Amino acid sequence: MTTLLGAVRNGAGWYDLNLNRVTRARIDQVACIARGRCYAACLDTSHQAINRSENSDFDVMDDESTACDVCINAHPVEGGIIMQTIAPGTIDQRTGPDVKEHYANWTIHSDNPSGATTE
Repeated sequence: MTTLLGAVRNGAGWYDLNLNRVTRARIDQVACIARGRCYAACLDTSHQAINRSENSDFDVMDDESTACDVCINAHPVEGGIIMQTIAPGTIDQRTGPDVKEHYANWTIHSDNPSGATTE
């Protein structure tokens, strides 16, 4: 119970999240044991963002990945898939615009239709 209370105490609301922080899954090909769990989980429950090559290598398609981390939870090897932060100024291959450097939560992000004033 102490762990749960600590997690609640250290949590943040969705409106505090930095919407300008963009991450993508990266598969460590050395750690990968080619079981296909990440591929199946992404294919069946998520965004179909993992490719499987003929030699059973798995790669994340940045133009499809939403960084939902379903693949990480399905991967049987600890650290075999990580979330990598995309550098500010880089074009986000999924949404198109450049990744912004500054913090923008929901109250000020340009995607908020309720009157975001700055980005």
